[in-house]
Amino acid sequence: MDYLQMVKQYRPRTLEEEGDRLQMLRLAELFPDGLLTRDNMVAHFASSGLILNRDMTHVLLVRHNIYRTWSFTGGHADGDPDPLAVALREAEEETGVSVRPLMEQPASLNILAVRGHWRREEYVPPHLHLDLDFLLEADDQLPVRCKRDENSAVRWIPLSELEEVCGEPHMLEIYRKLLEQARILRGFPRPQRLRQLEGQRETVFLEAKQATGGLPESLWETLSAFANTAGGVVLLGVAEEPDHTLRLFGLPDAEALEEDFWAALGDPGLIHNLHLTRSNVYIQREEGKDILVIEVPPAPGERRPVYLGDDPFQGTYIRRRDGDYRCTRREVLFLAKENPRLLENLNHPEPTTKRTERMENDHG
Repeated sequence: MDYLQMVKQYRPRTLEEEGDRLQMLRLAELFPDGLLTRDNMVAHFASSGLILNRDMTHVLLVRHNIYRTWSFTGGHADGDPDPLAVALREAEEETGVSVRPLMEQPASLNILAVRGHWRREEYVPPHLHLDLDFLLEADDQLPVRCKRDENSAVRWIPLSELEEVCGEPHMLEIYRKLLEQARILRGFPRPQRLRQLEGQRETVFLEAKQATGGLPESLWETLSAFANTAGGVVLLGVAEEPDHTLRLFGLPDAEALEEDFWAALGDPGLIHNLHLTRSNVYIQREEGKDILVIEVPPAPGERRPVYLGDDPFQGTYIRRRDGDYRCTRREVLFLAKENPRLLENLNHPEPTTKRTERMENDHG
């Protein structure tokens, strides 16, 4: 499948991706001779790859000579119409290791603005990279090799250090999107040994709440946020310290808290469209302390958005970095695009109370 076909078939997962995809298609119409080579000085296609190890604990990054920061691998199409082939070739050339795709479709789509720079004694003016990003996997025990004309180093970096080593905030957002997709594909490993979490930090997939006084009010926002993005794990009985590292506290009565959770979840007005089974919620004992683990799967499109209360526009959350954020109106409508009955109600001009009644009848 070529670049343009992949762009046309790509299903955006964010409003930003939706906008970038439409812009790529507009540029393709504007430049009918093609966007595959650097002869087009305005924009051209490129492919990138985020390389993960099998355990999804590390990423293989390169230290970019021009931008002087750690980044994923990638490069220009340079006439090759196959985006995946470009991503695989660039990854192996830049790291020296053999890689394989976790999926053959792009896991992210972005338009990246490239600032003007000098390359091989020639000035390259500012332009756009129409970038298709792939998830790749490699053996972290294999030796790596640096491509010196492009990068100064190559190294396996723990996911917990990704924000520290990446000096480009806009790229961090792309890496998070890719990691979210990897989480959906590979699942989030159950924290069988919680002592390994001590000293770690909350992530886009992991939230800790002390909960020694009962179910925290913020729990429901986190459940909505996880379900509306890539899913995640909530640990009750594990607290975040002032330095943002995690500490195992334990619960005084984990069994009672678990029953309180299921009782609260049975309230039809608390949270809508969230689907959990008994296997998603369990007590885990570590070092003589009990914690309650809640695994939240990503909600399928037809069950989105997962929201609190009576009004999706006020009670829908998504996960960004290590926090939960209330969705804007546009984000709620975007989440509901595969839920036609709810989308119709959201766009209906009836007063809020009547609209809410209709939504309750549809989604109970």
